[in-house]
Order: sequence, then C-alpha cells, then structure tokens
Amino acid sequence: MLQFKASVTYLHIDTETYNALPIERGNDLYCRSAVCIIVTYKYEQLPTKIWFPDTEPLPADLARYIADTGCNFVAHNAPFDRNILRYALKIVLPTAPGDPYGDVSRWRCTRVQAYAHGLPGSWRAWAACLGSMRITRSWLTTAS
Repeated sequence: MLQFKASVTYLHIDTETYNALPIERGNDLYCRSAVCIIVTYKYEQLPTKIWFPDTEPLPADLARYIADTGCNFVAHNAPFDRNILRYALKIVLPTAPGDPYGDVSRWRCTRVQAYAHGLPGSWRAWAACLGSMRITRSWLTTAS
C-alpha cells in the first residue's frame, strides 16, 4: 500500500556540470559521463547553500533531505538534475514503500510547469515573460 507523509517539504536544487560531450547528444548520454562541479540547494525558508562535490563530502543537511521521503526536489529541467545526481554523484532518492514510480515521484519540474501554463521553457525567457528580470547583453556577459 502506498503511504504518504502528512506534510511535504521542498528542496530547490540546481547542478552545474562539465562534459566534453555536447548536451545536444541527449540528456541521458550527457549525464552518464558528466562531472558535477557545483550543487546549489535551498530548503524551504533556509538560506541557499552551495556544495562543491569534487572537494567536499556530501553535506549532512543535504543527506537528511535526500533521506526524507517527504521532501520533494524542485528543479528547472528536473530530468537533467535527477540524472546528474544519479549518474555523476551516485545519489538516488529513496521513496515511500510501495511507490510505483521510484524516485521520479519526488521530483517537481518548473520547466514542465511553465509549459503547462503556456510559458516558455527557458528560464530566461520565462522570467522575462513574467517581468521579474530585465535581460540585457551586459547582464549575460558580466557579473554584478
């Protein structure tokens, strides 16, 4: 029997990667040989944190969020971040007993949500469409 926790929490996550193989070859193929350089994550109302997997062990708080089957992971293009966690970092989210969908059931994708609401999938175009960001050439090429 599928069991759910009464309360659900959310961890927003983003990964930055490197691979000599171009991403255009496909998500799965790219992620299987990619190197994860940075993981940024934000749990509920806590401050955003950065993890450098090449030089640091898995942070204890991130390990707790991974182990908590009531914690859903939110990412823009979740299949990519899920595959990076799975293949590059060897992290698979545990699920509730009897969950027929495996760790996919713990992921939420803001890109899919954007498409569902008729918005563009690119986060830059999405933010511009919503008026929350002014995109200029200087913003794209210089750090502030």
